[in-house]
Amino acid sequence: MLALRPRKRFRKDAVLQVVIVADSRLVVVVGRPLPGNRADCKAWEESGVEAAVGRTMTIADGGYPGTSLVMPHRRRKGEELPDGKQAHNKSHQQVRARIEHAFASTRPERAQDVGCGRLGAS
Repeated sequence: MLALRPRKRFRKDAVLQVVIVADSRLVVVVGRPLPGNRADCKAWEESGVEAAVGRTMTIADGGYPGTSLVMPHRRRKGEELPDGKQAHNKSHQQVRARIEHAFASTRPERAQDVGCGRLGAS
């Protein structure tokens, strides 16, 4: 799951939930755009994506507490994560990286940024 927000120069924010298959980079579900700043877990419910995905295992970042989404484990202050949870977080991070790369290639402002914002780069 990814929450999109337009660049800061826009005056109105919108939140959009998108489900992408990590292996094929296929966009499966796009939720209704929601106006304003919404918490990711609220946008997940209100956009209709939760109903469209159903009971399919879906991973997300840490912004979806209280949902059925698979999120990375967090350690408590002063404690370390057990090896099993660290391994889960590593595999979770690898899948999320594929999704982020697939999503970054669809952003129009990214396609227009030549040199990725560095002055003098071509």
